Amino acid sequence: MPLNVELNLKPITSLEHLQSLPGFAAWLRQHHLNSFIEVQLEYSRKLQTPLLKFLERLPVEQFKAIVQEGAEELLDMLAQDDAADFIRISSERWRNNQLPNIDQGNIDSQDITQVGYIRKQAMLHFAPQYCNSMSEALQLAEEIDFFTMQNEGAAFETYTGLLRNKIEEQSYLTSKITNTSPGIIYLFSLRPYSILFANQTAEEFFGIANQDFKKMGTGVFEHIIHPDDLPATFQFLRDISQTRDAEVRTLEFRMKPHNGSYTWMRNYFSVFRRDADGMPTEIIGNILNIQAEKEATERLRESEKRYRQAEALTHIGHYEWDLATDLVLWSEELYRIYELDLALPPLTATEIFGLTHPDDLPKVQQLMQVALENLTPYSFYYRMIMPDGRIKIVQSQGEIISNTDGKPTFVVGTLQDITEKQNLIEQLRYSEEMYKQAEQLAHLGNFNWNMQTNQLSVSEEIYRIYGLDPKKDEFTFERYLSLIHPEDREKALQLMQEVLDQKETRENIHRIIRTDGTVRYVYSVGQVKLDDKGKPLCMIGSAQDITERQVLIEQLQESQKLYQQAQTMAKLGNWTLDLRTDMANWSDEMFHIYELPVTPTPISYQDWQQFIHPDDFDGVMAYFEYCKQNRVPYDKVHRVVLNSGKVKILHRKAEILYNENGDPVKVLGTTQDVTEQLRVQQELRENQMFLRKVTDATPAIIATYQVQTGKYPYVSKGIQNLLGFTPEQAQAEGNDFFRNIMHPDDLEAVIRQKQYIYEQSRPDGEGREAITEFSYRMKDAQGNYRWFHTYATPFDRNEEGRLEHMLNISLDITDQKEATRKIMEQEQFIQNIADASPTILYVYDVTSASFAYVNREIYFMLGYNPEEVLAMGDKVTELLYHPEDLDLVPERKGSNRKIQEKDLMIQYECRLKHSNGNWQWFLVREVVFLTDDADRPKQIVGAALDISKRKDMERTLLQNSFLLKQSNASLEEFAYVASHDLKEPLRKISTFGDRLAATQGDKLGDDGKIYLSKIIDASQRMQTMISDLLSISLITGNKSYESCSLQQVLEETLQTLEFKIEQKNAVIESDGLPVARIVPSQFRQLFQNLIANSLKFVTDGVRPHITITHRYLLPAEIKEYVLQKADRYLEIVLQDNGIGFENEFAGKIFLIFQRLHGRSEYEGSGIGLAICKKIVEHHGGVIFATGSPGEGARFTILLPDPEEN
Repeated sequence: MPLNVELNLKPITSLEHLQSLPGFAAWLRQHHLNSFIEVQLEYSRKLQTPLLKFLERLPVEQFKAIVQEGAEELLDMLAQDDAADFIRISSERWRNNQLPNIDQGNIDSQDITQVGYIRKQAMLHFAPQYCNSMSEALQLAEEIDFFTMQNEGAAFETYTGLLRNKIEEQSYLTSKITNTSPGIIYLFSLRPYSILFANQTAEEFFGIANQDFKKMGTGVFEHIIHPDDLPATFQFLRDISQTRDAEVRTLEFRMKPHNGSYTWMRNYFSVFRRDADGMPTEIIGNILNIQAEKEATERLRESEKRYRQAEALTHIGHYEWDLATDLVLWSEELYRIYELDLALPPLTATEIFGLTHPDDLPKVQQLMQVALENLTPYSFYYRMIMPDGRIKIVQSQGEIISNTDGKPTFVVGTLQDITEKQNLIEQLRYSEEMYKQAEQLAHLGNFNWNMQTNQLSVSEEIYRIYGLDPKKDEFTFERYLSLIHPEDREKALQLMQEVLDQKETRENIHRIIRTDGTVRYVYSVGQVKLDDKGKPLCMIGSAQDITERQVLIEQLQESQKLYQQAQTMAKLGNWTLDLRTDMANWSDEMFHIYELPVTPTPISYQDWQQFIHPDDFDGVMAYFEYCKQNRVPYDKVHRVVLNSGKVKILHRKAEILYNENGDPVKVLGTTQDVTEQLRVQQELRENQMFLRKVTDATPAIIATYQVQTGKYPYVSKGIQNLLGFTPEQAQAEGNDFFRNIMHPDDLEAVIRQKQYIYEQSRPDGEGREAITEFSYRMKDAQGNYRWFHTYATPFDRNEEGRLEHMLNISLDITDQKEATRKIMEQEQFIQNIADASPTILYVYDVTSASFAYVNREIYFMLGYNPEEVLAMGDKVTELLYHPEDLDLVPERKGSNRKIQEKDLMIQYECRLKHSNGNWQWFLVREVVFLTDDADRPKQIVGAALDISKRKDMERTLLQNSFLLKQSNASLEEFAYVASHDLKEPLRKISTFGDRLAATQGDKLGDDGKIYLSKIIDASQRMQTMISDLLSISLITGNKSYESCSLQQVLEETLQTLEFKIEQKNAVIESDGLPVARIVPSQFRQLFQNLIANSLKFVTDGVRPHITITHRYLLPAEIKEYVLQKADRYLEIVLQDNGIGFENEFAGKIFLIFQRLHGRSEYEGSGIGLAICKKIVEHHGGVIFATGSPGEGARFTILLPDPEEN
């Protein structure tokens, strides 16, 4: 009878008010919860779901509780029509890392797709039992499919959200350079923070006029620098005080131009001006756009990481010595250390020992022997002789590897060339020896004064310095004090006390009077040693006779004073200051400098001081006191304020004279008016500093080119940093230098550019010169070509307006060029991938409601060229998408669905129209690609996979599954009814046959008794056959699999066969069968049939002996059998010593009703082994037998091992 089903299904667009799924879930929860769980686990094991492997590591009870709790929650919420809440709650638990015993990071995309598929298939497995009609079944399938799709989509959104920190959106920013320099040049004040100067490029970049920059003060940072970079910027400014002169520092941060997003910039700066204390007050810098470099650096980071790792190698060679073969395997570094050819075959240890210095060889062999005997690590130094006779010093260290018997088998270790290190050590030892000799030659004496015993111990040199005989005279502390000059004794004692009080080293020069009356000068140094409690223990030091040097110094001081005075007196004012009377005598020039009338009257020091500028007064007076105390010449520039209010800058030099007590008594000096000189010098210095700082802070080659002569008057040091040539070399060779290093392919184009500037360049109406840009390659000192981008502009013109000099600023763009090339290759590669993709890839522009890009796969999927789809414009939604699916498609024209979170991926299924008019189903995944200023989706990138065939297959599979379920149910019902109806007449035949034999047996003849016996026997055998047939028909319907001990099942079977085993006096042995996932009742039947079969076919006079063993096999060992995929397989073997059989009948014995012997020889229905075969196949396995007449039979069972899988 044909099956006519009228399908009237509407597309499901919401999880609210589902028709069939809630009732179905309640039915599953009430009647089939455990089976529903088992089916899901079975699918999980077949698919090898990663998450299941993680869960099965948990204790069994905990694992079962988690699985059951999850299934109950799912079915309960579905039964309450809360499918949407179930999806939301599950996503929130995952997002908040609240899943039971599962960390959110342990879930990957494979888990998401497989769990959804498994849950869906488990529900569809029970759908035929629940549904009463095909339309109801299809409606339920549609709701299950829609719920699965929504749940999977939400899961992918959550999964994508958890990974959003790993996703970085690439953006490409460009900026047109409109000023001569490609960077922003500025002068910045640190007190207070303010921009003093910024070039035209800065005004164009930020859209802020120069004068406005100056008014913004500190607020300029918040206005132009990214908030995240402000802390680092201010910290950098605070650290400027540590910057040295001529030092260029860099800082990277993001800055916001007036018409764009934040852009990565690099700031090159150095100190421009410092205050009187040396603290920086102004900095000058150049800020360059490094956005392209940043993007390129990001892409090249991996290769740079590997490069850095390669740089970090230690260059220490390692070796492995095989004691059995005497061969030594070396790393390449060892060949280089020994200066041997890498192509040489492995050396033996004997050959290597031959390279050892003969004097060190016995020691090396002895140390190695000790290490081998004791199996201990070793480390020693030795010398080796190079092929050219040179000596190297190496350090070898390693350990001994032994076998299980404790016998050494290998020696592994490292060897390092430490020749240079050892040479340095030897040089240090030599220097120490020379220092000791120098101490002896310098006539230095040492002393040690023990303050606890007041004993003074001195070297012999001290005796000689003080004119004493070490053999006759006693040198005590009192004797030492008595020899010090009376005028110096108090100062010497004061310095000793300072050493004791402050516990610091002190130096002193004092005079001594020897016993013969001669005066000598002694230079001494002393320091105190403390005990554990910090109290002085002793004073140690040294003393040196410096009489000759001191006399020379005093003689030179006088001549030096006269010499310095002669140098500075010309056109300078000179003066003397008597420190005892505080009166100064001035020359006439001094009065002229101070613009005072010339007078012979001395001027008081106090009146003189009043001319010092108030801001300089403290510094001048402190410096004067410093010079007096430290006996250093006075040399200082300071300002003075004249009576007229005029400010002058004076340069004052002086020598301070001291009396015999060391007290300053007179000052001789000169004063020069350097006001105008310093002003001119300062102006020139600042101009030069500005130019030098700008050029040094710019990582570029800056040069001026003389058009008429072809010479380069100025070339910055950038040419040395970037190309390895000196500026002087480029200046000397001029134009020929750059022609020689320029790439031949670029030379003609560069010449044309320069010629154009010379002939066509004219200043605009405001006098600004045009800027020409061009790129080319130049060869560095190593012969490698590098790319440069030059900004060229006229520098100055003659009176006729003709160009005289040209200014060139050339940036090294080699890395940018290389990165651009790699990026273009990557983009082409991505384009090729997109074109070769089996899915439709596209970019949808929300603003224009049209596609911005679509790959060529759309032609093969829907029959449209990409150009045709792009030409559809804003009508693409109504032309391609099915009207009933519009509510599923987000951010489309005519759809109300919006993307709530821009970083999450969404998934849905919809229908698209083919060019032939047919609708095809697609699985679509989309994510926001670009957003507008309000953070709304601007462009969406998506992928669409054709699932039309899958949809058709699922629908067909559901129908076939439903029909198959009905067929199996009918077949089981028929088998049960048939067996029941057939058994009834047979029971009556058997019953009445027995009664007839009992009541009428003596009235029957011999033939009658035989016929009656055969009737009864035939009816009983018929009953057995019908029961066995019923058992076979019910095997496949039993799905009650569980983990069970096969050994326990076997023991239960043996109890059932206990009488027959005792009757046959049989011996049955097993090796402890393992746990397996089986239907226990069926395996009892399996073991019972096999053992009963062996007990039946026994050899007369031989005691039956049956062994049951097992082992595990790998997939490669069972390739000849077509079995379900598993990681390993269980083999069970039953071996007996019965009558056996010919192997040609090995396949026949498993056929139903097939017998190798007549019923008169052996009882049985011929169906027992057929039942065994059916049970094994129901468990996904295979059974086969081998035998030999008179030797017994062997039955082998192979099963996939789900416990392992």
